[in-house]
Amino acid sequence: MINFPSPLMLSRVLFGLRFHLILVLLLSQFSSTAYPVFGEAAFTNPFTLEYRWGKQGFGDLLMLAHQLHLQLMSSAENDKVVILKDFTYNSMDGDLMGVVRDSWILKSKPVPITWNSIQGIDTKHFPRIISSLDNDTKNLNLNATMSITSLYFLGKAIARAARLALVAEEVAHPVVIPHILKFLKNSIRPWLDSTFSGNGFLYESKWRARPQLGATYKPQAYSLMSDFMSQNPNFQYPVLRNFDLWKLHSWAAGIFEFPDGRNQESTSEAVNAYYAASLLGLAYGDSEVFELGSSLTSFEIMSVQKWWHVGENTEIYAEDFVKENRELVEWTSPALKRKDIAEGWKGFYYAMEGIYDWKSALGKILDLTGFDDGNSLTNLLRWVYSRRHCFCEGSK
Repeated sequence: MINFPSPLMLSRVLFGLRFHLILVLLLSQFSSTAYPVFGEAAFTNPFTLEYRWGKQGFGDLLMLAHQLHLQLMSSAENDKVVILKDFTYNSMDGDLMGVVRDSWILKSKPVPITWNSIQGIDTKHFPRIISSLDNDTKNLNLNATMSITSLYFLGKAIARAARLALVAEEVAHPVVIPHILKFLKNSIRPWLDSTFSGNGFLYESKWRARPQLGATYKPQAYSLMSDFMSQNPNFQYPVLRNFDLWKLHSWAAGIFEFPDGRNQESTSEAVNAYYAASLLGLAYGDSEVFELGSSLTSFEIMSVQKWWHVGENTEIYAEDFVKENRELVEWTSPALKRKDIAEGWKGFYYAMEGIYDWKSALGKILDLTGFDDGNSLTNLLRWVYSRRHCFCEGSK
């Protein structure tokens, strides 16, 4: 007795054969023509990254693009690029898709880099912020700050004070700025004069408030920035030390093999590093630094949204991974009720809540009895009051 396949099974077999035939024909078309011998990536304009491949042979070049590449390819800029939607290769980053062209242009969404909040703060909220600002400024303690032996935590403490100056400027309360600037000057100088055991200050560089100080220490400031954001291959620092020009995000330990696999354990640190570099360029009137920092900030943000903000209906990752990706959030919310959870951690969680429900977050922030050593009540109030027009709130 002969067992014939069911119609469903037969249709699957025929579909598989058809798909296989398409791939064979495509590969046959390109395998004996052109092949790449080198590649380069260059930021040709603000928020624009161009890939160019050198090739041997004749005809068009067939390459593979991941999902973020495809998202960033502007149809106007890539009018001669052919995307082969039926030619895919499954990878850990989702399905790679065939692209025919020896140059691609990737455009990210522009990010406005500013010293203050983009949407501003309603003046009716100024009194509460100013009250907190006066208290936080009064409690600045230079001796306690300079007794911190870790550069990481010392940098956080100085950045915390620098943000107070920015908030004072935004809420029109300049009376506290001289005291804050004196604190910053006395705490930053040991780093830049090499009288402190290290040199690591980067975030929130308030150089524009003291032009003379900024001019004196410009080489040190640029050295800090160039350590992770240099484009000069002949310079003493690696080209874009941490940024992966293919995946379009940074790796925490840099671009090299890591014993346990490369990781990006803090996407927010990467975004803020490039944002800070942009502000450095803005302070010194350096358009090249400003534009590169702004571009990297934008690509980093879009990469985070693509690879780490995993939506329920994403097709990049396997179903089980997408499901488990929510476990941390489900664990964090109830864990905040535990008595052993530090107030500093709660502050960051409430700041995130402020993006989509600022009124609820505000009440919780006002109930906090302590803050992370790089954070303050003033900073959280400025943050949550400037979120009131966030698009997320209207989508609840």
